[in-house]
Amino acid sequence: MSNDEFAAHLGIGLRTVAGWHEKPNRRPQSEMQRTLDTALAQEDDAIKARFAELVKDPTDAPAEPAVDEAAAADAEKRLSADPDIGAALEWLDAHAGWTPGTARKEVATRLARLDVSELEARASRRGRVDQRSVAEVLGKYYVLR
Repeated sequence: MSNDEFAAHLGIGLRTVAGWHEKPNRRPQSEMQRTLDTALAQEDDAIKARFAELVKDPTDAPAEPAVDEAAAADAEKRLSADPDIGAALEWLDAHAGWTPGTARKEVATRLARLDVSELEARASRRGRVDQRSVAEVLGKYYVLR
């Protein structure tokens, strides 16, 4: 997709798209980020999957760590102590069609697996994404269509 086509697709000026290439270290302003997010959200799942593949960090490990049963039990206990979380988990069970308690168990298991330092590192990496990178990935993404 050309810069002209990409700008037209987003409903923005050609100079904006060209500016992403001229100043690659700039991050999108919140309004532009919303425009980009909306454009991606309106695409079908196959396109979203291709986009996710293009922006995927190659250092992300797909394997899940083993679950520490004691940590999972502790997480489940903490979830049970919070009535607001309990209500949200019950709502999730009901709306997902799960048996009662499934959401609580799943969330507790994920909390037990959570590597806080990896989560912080991922947030840091995502925070370094600049406007040019977003424009390049979106350009590649829409060319693949």
